[in-house]
Amino acid sequence: MVYSSGEGEKVVLEARYTGGMKILAWVLFLFLASSAFGLVYGAELPNKVYGWAFCVFPLGALYLALRTRQRRLVVKETGVEDIRAFSSRWFPLDDLVIITYGAPQPHVSYGATATFKDVHDRAIHVTSYEGSQSIFDALASRIIPRLAEAAILKIEQGGELRFGAIVANKKGVTAGTFQATWQELGEISIAAEGVRLFVTGRPDMTYVAPISTPNVQALIRVAQSFFDKAKDAAQGAAPQAARATERPAIKGSKRFPETLPELGNLVYMEDRNLRGVIIAGVIAVGAVAGFVAVIASGDEDVVGVLIILGIVAVISGLAAFGLTLTGIGLYQNGAFDGKKSMKWADCRTVTYSIVDRYVNGVFQGRNHNMSWGDKAGTSFSVNGAGAKMEAVCDIVLENALPPVVKHHLQIFEQDGRIDYGKLVVARDGLRYGDKVIPWDKYDSVDVRAGYVHIWEKGNDKSVVQFDLAQENGRVFYAVLMCLTEKPRE
Repeated sequence: MVYSSGEGEKVVLEARYTGGMKILAWVLFLFLASSAFGLVYGAELPNKVYGWAFCVFPLGALYLALRTRQRRLVVKETGVEDIRAFSSRWFPLDDLVIITYGAPQPHVSYGATATFKDVHDRAIHVTSYEGSQSIFDALASRIIPRLAEAAILKIEQGGELRFGAIVANKKGVTAGTFQATWQELGEISIAAEGVRLFVTGRPDMTYVAPISTPNVQALIRVAQSFFDKAKDAAQGAAPQAARATERPAIKGSKRFPETLPELGNLVYMEDRNLRGVIIAGVIAVGAVAGFVAVIASGDEDVVGVLIILGIVAVISGLAAFGLTLTGIGLYQNGAFDGKKSMKWADCRTVTYSIVDRYVNGVFQGRNHNMSWGDKAGTSFSVNGAGAKMEAVCDIVLENALPPVVKHHLQIFEQDGRIDYGKLVVARDGLRYGDKVIPWDKYDSVDVRAGYVHIWEKGNDKSVVQFDLAQENGRVFYAVLMCLTEKPRE
């Protein structure tokens, strides 16, 4: 099989992966190994054997040094060339048909390791070395539009495409028991935990596919295309036809009925912490069993032990009972926890924090913690990890944030200022501690790495960094955007 080398074509991007430390490590290791071999066995083995061994080890080191000395990936107009010490391979862009992400690596994001495969099953591995992300972007930007266009055409013609466990057809996507139409599918995104499929307004239906799902970037483009078409079709349809496509309320429970008069249909339900109930119950039963066993033993000097076991049994029993009462139901118009309720329109505080978890430098997941409350002191909270909890928090934000922002804008109009801890939004500008930014010197605002950054005119560095996870931190950002309507470009 002969492949064109793309000789003479313009080079779009080139990345070099040097293996200097790897070379040094191999040479040092093999030199020491050859020396140790000679010292230990040189006197016992024939000189010829030792001589061969002394030659083979350095030659092996030289080969490995040449093999790993340098690798180059050169992206050209019609293809990419993978150049190594002893070989060179040419991949025409039109032949590259599969893109997969690798597992998360220490201290790098999910997209830093990827594999491109062509129609002949040859592969280019783009790793987390310096420059690789630019190579990935250069390749993906030239391949994904073509793959997405071909997928859309095939689906429109009545066919179906498989993206790993995800199957896409003209109606929508399926993956195992997961099923959603294009209009219902709110978002497909990629994170370290995998490929997440979100259904609009239904966090219980969130589905996570493996990170190695092939051509997921093309699937995202396909989903956006069909979602836009379904949205346009729904807007042009009769209202009763549009209502016929709506999903009914999710199945409720005794504590969280499917419909409440003031709150509407049930959207999401988290009923009881079953694992916590079991753990606390087992501890309580164990403590009671120990209490009985100590009494049955007949020992006299066991009062202290009995007191401790009794306290453990009571606390664990109360904890198990309390956990049976936990849970929350999110409805169209508010939240309910089995005892108290609150409408979204009455919400006055929203706090949302996101914490990434790492183990030995490898991303393990993202924790979401959200709380919200009204002016009467009624409050609710949800917390957990993963895509499902992210979808739950998105629903709360979507419903609770607008009324809080509206209320704060009204306060600003009436009082001329709003306080967010150390940061104050006033008629004459922004105040952060001793720092004052008049509105005529204010330039722009943006969110980066969980902080709201604010810039002054003529200053390339942000002069204020405000933690988005503080109480009403996201409200502040939304209010500032409403007042200035000028995000940072």
